[in-house]
Amino acid sequence: MTSATTHRWLGYIEEHELTDTDRRAEGRAARLANTPAAVLSTPDEVAQWITAEMAHQNKRADEDARQVNGLMGDRSSVNRSVAVKGSSVYATVRISSTITVDLCAEIQASDGCSSPARARLQAEQQR
Repeated sequence: MTSATTHRWLGYIEEHELTDTDRRAEGRAARLANTPAAVLSTPDEVAQWITAEMAHQNKRADEDARQVNGLMGDRSSVNRSVAVKGSSVYATVRISSTITVDLCAEIQASDGCSSPARARLQAEQQR
């Protein structure tokens, strides 16, 4: 018996001090324990959400941070490509010399599995 597993991405917006080294260590597990800012169903939605949030957050940025953010260019197609592969997508927006915002679209199988690999394993076990 096979089962089709669909995926969704849970979108999170996290503001941090640039010197907050623990933010990366806490990572995915800490994010998934919180309520997401968005629930996204397709790679196109992921790319659109991250692009829109980057623009929104960039409006808050000071002039120096905007220049740094401008070096990133339009990453919409890259973000979509990462999501199409079944991966989580991450972006960072500099707000000031001391503040950054992380945008995280964490992939999750709609059946509650947290990764495509785990979903495949679960499907194999059901055969």
